[in-house]
Amino acid sequence: MKKNLYYVFLPTAVMLISGCSHVFSPSKVAEIGLDTVGVLEEKHSVQLINGQTDNERHLIKSYWNIVIVFPIIVPIKHKHYANYKQWTDVFLVAYAEELAKRGVEVSAESPAKIYVKVSDVWWESGLWGVEGRMKLTLSSEDGSWSKEFQRSELSKWSANTALATLMHNLIKDLLHDSEIMDRMRIAAPTQGIDKGPSP
Repeated sequence: MKKNLYYVFLPTAVMLISGCSHVFSPSKVAEIGLDTVGVLEEKHSVQLINGQTDNERHLIKSYWNIVIVFPIIVPIKHKHYANYKQWTDVFLVAYAEELAKRGVEVSAESPAKIYVKVSDVWWESGLWGVEGRMKLTLSSEDGSWSKEFQRSELSKWSANTALATLMHNLIKDLLHDSEIMDRMRIAAPTQGIDKGPSP
């Protein structure tokens, strides 16, 4: 009987030991209220471009769990992967919505082009919750200008919550960043100066 049990559970145990792979996707990013960052008085325009060319899966977290498949104790290795190009897409959708809500024209016709890239996604569980980290890079089309943000966020709930909150706070930082917003500002047309009649 014991031998039969081993024949039944051994394939399951081997499969579990080999590990479980997960593609990790961010949760929906919460909206930012207009009471936090209001509508812009001046005209702004921008084209947001996904500048992340890396379309591969990256291992961002791995850990072991113990599962009892009676009568066997089985260690399981979990691996979480992220596609940085897809994460950048998620960020761009949320960022574009917040800009448009404040009167910024987000259009492919805009002369102001900003390339956006999400990378170095990571999370770690600890005693006080789950910490998520991420790097965000903004740059001009010719690469003559760039700005980098590296942020972390702690959540009591989950890695998804930590990283979605992190994106939310990054977008809030961008909306407050005068250097970035100045790149979107549409310059007012130069007015001719009336010097009066010629002598």
